[in-house]
Amino acid sequence: MRVLYAIDGLVRSYQDPYTVFIPKTQADNFKEQVNAEFEGIGAALSDETKEVLVTGLLPNSPAQKAGLSVGDRVMAVDSNLVTGAALSDIISHIRGPKDTTVVLTVLKAKTKKETNISITRGVVTIPTTATRLVTAAKSVIAAAVAKATAAAAALPG
Repeated sequence: MRVLYAIDGLVRSYQDPYTVFIPKTQADNFKEQVNAEFEGIGAALSDETKEVLVTGLLPNSPAQKAGLSVGDRVMAVDSNLVTGAALSDIISHIRGPKDTTVVLTVLKAKTKKETNISITRGVVTIPTTATRLVTAAKSVIAAAVAKATAAAAALPG
């Protein structure tokens, strides 16, 4: 850890606003946000209620395909109980290289039965709503321009 602080101090000594040091973990998180994809199972987790709950699933994600559902309570990851563990540690254990397997022990929301779900990690793409909105807006604008052009052409003179 001291080495990271030393590197950060050295980089800051340049006093260049475009030169920064980003530790590996933060750099990986940044790359995920920019690339909108990561390797894992594609499930959002929360521990706000002191329980680790599945709060969302990405469409066509490995988690969704394996049968994980929103509201399921995660009890263990690869037989390691999650009680008392930090959510970031749990997520780090669940994420991993594509084509590797993680086993979640969950209490199913609908049946209240505990079950093991084996999930093969994959490349998960985060859908970008902004892209869809821009594409939809371009379509609407193109249609409006086409109508206005046709209407202008129909005018006499």
